[in-house]
Amino acid sequence: ANPGADTSVRVMAAGILPRVAPAGDLTLLTDLLAADEAGLTTELRFALLGATRRFVERGDAGPEGLAAVVDRLEREFQRPEADLRRTALKLLAHETLAPYLAGRDLGPFVAGLADGASAELRDSLIALLEGHGTPATLASILELEGLSELLGEDPAIEAAMARLFGKLADGDPLLTLDAAGVLWDVEAERGRVTRSTRALALVAELPRDVVAGLDGAAHHRISDWASTLRSQGVDLAG
Repeated sequence: ANPGADTSVRVMAAGILPRVAPAGDLTLLTDLLAADEAGLTTELRFALLGATRRFVERGDAGPEGLAAVVDRLEREFQRPEADLRRTALKLLAHETLAPYLAGRDLGPFVAGLADGASAELRDSLIALLEGHGTPATLASILELEGLSELLGEDPAIEAAMARLFGKLADGDPLLTLDAAGVLWDVEAERGRVTRSTRALALVAELPRDVVAGLDGAAHHRISDWASTLRSQGVDLAG
C-alpha cells in the first residue's frame, strides 16, 4: 500500500495479498483503487482488480467488503480504459456479488450502452442489465440518447436489446408498448421488417386480458403496426 514503492513491487504485493491476508483486508484493495495518487498506474489497477477477484472467489468476504467491491467496480467501469472497464464488468458478473447489485441504480451501465463500447463490452452490459435490471432500468434505457442509432447499427445488437426490453418490461403493458414503439420508430432501413416484427412481438407476448385493458389509442397503434406488416407480406397468423 506504500505509494512510494516501485510499481512492480506493489503489483507483486497485490498478487500475494489474497493468499495470505484475512478477508477484512479486501477493503485495503478497494480503498487503494479509490485513491487518486499519481502512482496508481493502469498496471497497478489491473493487479488490484485481479487481487480483488481472488478475494471474491475465496468466498469468505463479509457483506461490507463485498458491497464496497461493487461500489468500486462501478467506478472502475466509468474509467476511460476499455480493458479496465471489461475487467470490472467481468468481475461484476460473479455470482457472489449478485445480491449487492439487486435494487441498485444501474445508470452508469445503461449509459455505457451508447458510449461507443465494443461489441464484446456491450454484450456484457446487456447481460448485466438483463440479470439485475428492473422496469425502472428499462425506462432509463428508453430515454437513452443515441438508442435509435444503436438499435439500427447491427441486427445482433437489435435482437439482444429487444430481448432485454421484454425481460425488463416484466409484463408492464405501457412500458412494453413504449419499448415496442422505440423499436418500431428506428429509422434505419436495414432490418426494418425484422425489427418491426420484433416490436409487435413484444406486445403479442402480453396476456390477452392485459392488452384488452389498453386504451383506444394504444389499440389503434397496435392495429396499424399489424396492418403495415401484413402489407409487407409478414404472416402474423402464428
